[in-house]
Amino acid sequence: MYSFTDKTVLVLTRGGSFDKIYPEGKGTYEFVFPKKSAVYEIIERMRLTNIRVHSMNPMDSLDMDVSDYRATARQCITEPEERQVIVHGTDGIIEVASRITQHDLPKTIVVTGSSLPACVRGSDADTNFAGAICAVRILPYGVYIHMHGRTFRWDECEKNDLGQFVPLP
Repeated sequence: MYSFTDKTVLVLTRGGSFDKIYPEGKGTYEFVFPKKSAVYEIIERMRLTNIRVHSMNPMDSLDMDVSDYRATARQCITEPEERQVIVHGTDGIIEVASRITQHDLPKTIVVTGSSLPACVRGSDADTNFAGAICAVRILPYGVYIHMHGRTFRWDECEKNDLGQFVPLP
């Protein structure tokens, strides 16, 4: 039913908790985004191959609006790769997936993120990213969400009050 492909995978980074860094100093919730996404280090550490990274303006998904979701969808359309992983803030994952599906692309796109920044010990960033890479290489065309060891069609899950992605009732 599923077949593996080793075609180049585009990783499109949008920021979110995945890439946040909390500067040392006063007790504050202010964060910054690094010059280079954490996906580069994860790709190297996991020895992943046939990956190309494109970083868009990193943002917290709570600060995104319709124009930001549309820009992400446009980027997916214009990129040549049939296999794409989007690293995104979890509060906007379903919305960006919805925007992408409006274009009925002949591509497999998996959207992922993390509950904790990649730089934090115990973060789910590595496992979510690795799972999304595996999923994008075997799933048929469509738009999916991968979080916490589970892959869903984008319209068959929701984020619950605990921050988990679960099947729709």
